[in-house]
Amino acid sequence: MWHDTADRQDTDEVKADYLALKDLAEELSRLVESTHESQREIEHEGFPYFHYMVGLFLLNQLHYLEDLLALIPNRSVELIARTMVEGFIKLKWVERDPELRAGCWFSFSWVQEWKYAIRQEARGFEVDDYKHEIRKQLRENASDHINKKGLISLENGTDPDPFRHFEHDWTSFSTFQLAQKIGLVNLYARFLDPLNDWVHWSPKGFIKSADVSENGTQYTFRSYYQSVACLIAGISSLLGCLKVWDKSYSADYRSRISEFESKFESWSPT
Repeated sequence: MWHDTADRQDTDEVKADYLALKDLAEELSRLVESTHESQREIEHEGFPYFHYMVGLFLLNQLHYLEDLLALIPNRSVELIARTMVEGFIKLKWVERDPELRAGCWFSFSWVQEWKYAIRQEARGFEVDDYKHEIRKQLRENASDHINKKGLISLENGTDPDPFRHFEHDWTSFSTFQLAQKIGLVNLYARFLDPLNDWVHWSPKGFIKSADVSENGTQYTFRSYYQSVACLIAGISSLLGCLKVWDKSYSADYRSRISEFESKFESWSPT
């Protein structure tokens, strides 16, 4: 695996790996794009919120991969790759209980609307009518997202605005916790752990960008080596979401997905 190898510079071999993966990423993008042409004719199985969620996640992953390709070798691609892996882990977690969890994902939009209204109110905008409508929707559709403090205040009437007490995320778990619950800790360790240092502005993340010599320390924020790792993460995430989509829609893309997956798995660093 790429992250298990010793640190390598942007050698000709690394750039050759990038070009090979770039071809694979573009092939996968074309395969995903072809799903849009046939989606209207395909019957989906399961639950409407999950069906809607899978389609949006797949589309978003596709655009993220396109952005990743466009930004290489800028190390900002690490932000995109991390987001793609997180999205795939969340989708796989939802797949375990699609009706309940996709419903939570959808209803959490009312929580976000409420928080937006509060921010607008703090800026001096008149939002009373808007808040009234959102409050109604929250009570009817999103009360599951309120945290323990809010539930207590809602029950005993001690807080005039119990909807302040919302969970910060619709899953109520960290990405690592989700990965643990669905058996994807190895995926998290392979891709997210190496990217976290850079994303969280830690010293270790900057050290990876440092080239120390007798003439001093220089920092580079362009790296084909890191970009190759991000391409592997991006392709893996988009491919994973495509497989969930195929299962959800009964789209019969299995043979085409398997053909691509075999190509991707047979690739190895030069």
